[in-house]
Amino acid sequence: MINVRRLPKDKKGHIIVGFLISFFSTAFLVQAMGEPGAIAIGLVLAVVAGIAKEAYDYFHPEKHTTEFADIIATCVGGLLATFICLLLYLPAKENINMALNSNAGATSANNVLIGQITKHNNNLPIKSNADIAKEFAAAYHGYAKSATLAGADCSAGGTLSILETAFVNDNTPATIDRIALGLCNYWSSFNTVSEDPAHEGDYVISVVVNGASVLEPMKAAVTALVTNQSKPDGWLDFYNATQAVVNVIPCTVTEMMPGSPPAPMAFVETIS
Repeated sequence: MINVRRLPKDKKGHIIVGFLISFFSTAFLVQAMGEPGAIAIGLVLAVVAGIAKEAYDYFHPEKHTTEFADIIATCVGGLLATFICLLLYLPAKENINMALNSNAGATSANNVLIGQITKHNNNLPIKSNADIAKEFAAAYHGYAKSATLAGADCSAGGTLSILETAFVNDNTPATIDRIALGLCNYWSSFNTVSEDPAHEGDYVISVVVNGASVLEPMKAAVTALVTNQSKPDGWLDFYNATQAVVNVIPCTVTEMMPGSPPAPMAFVETIS
């Protein structure tokens, strides 16, 4: 056990400097590059500073003495700061409850709608139904990326082109069926496995989202939204109604479980 009180004053100084460099470098960089990278660079900067200081001392022997222990002390300070940063930043990131947010989705869709209304009011060229559909699809796609599904990586979203076709509105009854089917197919395309098994398996083998099983409830949800009146919260109603259906889609996540020999095991999950 190291008795800090018995350390020479200059060694304490090196520890403090290493700590400050690492800690504040991480705090400065964390917003720009994320926690893991910022923490790593903070430690590297402390190590580099310790080596640079002793290199300076080596070339100025008339005023300074070079000691390898000083480098170690600076590195120790950097390591202490790294440990604290790991406690401060990484757990907070892991505990973020990523989930579908219908309010955020509705806001994005409303922004698309407002853009079209603004163009119309200013006699500017209006986009085609297909181009407008792509904008609404992009809004939904962004909303869907925040979904959570144990064993799956939802960060890339589903297949965007499915939504771009589904959201084309031709003001016919077929539009309802197309939107409902498109949403079910879109969620079925969430099949990217996560690197972190949710059930203590060695790895995730596959993710299957059975969107087809909720086609009729999805049709009913979309049909119930049809009205001949303008509603200020229409998009929020759309996202709330369809999200309620998405939340009950049965999903099968298969993991390779440890054992002799290892064996696959399927788990039923839902999207949130």
